Amino acid sequence: MADWNLLELTDEATLCASELATNAVLHAMMPDQLTWLGRTFTVRLLFWPKRAMAIEVRDSDPRPPVMPDRRVLQPSLSVPHRIGDSLRGLRMVEATSDFMSWGPLGIGGKTVWCRFDLEPRGLARPFRMTGNP
Repeated sequence: MADWNLLELTDEATLCASELATNAVLHAMMPDQLTWLGRTFTVRLLFWPKRAMAIEVRDSDPRPPVMPDRRVLQPSLSVPHRIGDSLRGLRMVEATSDFMSWGPLGIGGKTVWCRFDLEPRGLARPFRMTGNP
């Protein structure tokens, strides 16, 4: 966040990345549904200077996430003692970010992502590359 001159978004971005990654760990299963071993997920940060910053989490589970308005599947009952207050994490992501969505991956699995629009937050300022040229 410091490299992009977006330190003001650090807390919100950390919360959203943590919640999306936690969902991948707790709810995403391998396609064979038989094992939790070998599961992986990827967190990526994307930046469009003066426009937006996004966080995406990819996992190997092709099932759509349960969105806060319940547009898709109901929560999995496979680990009810670990789910806790259903949808709380995605509600926090939705409330903190400016947009949240998901999409299937062509190779299997899905990406769940959220976006922070910089101009409405007063963060649409010049971006300078840091580091060695």
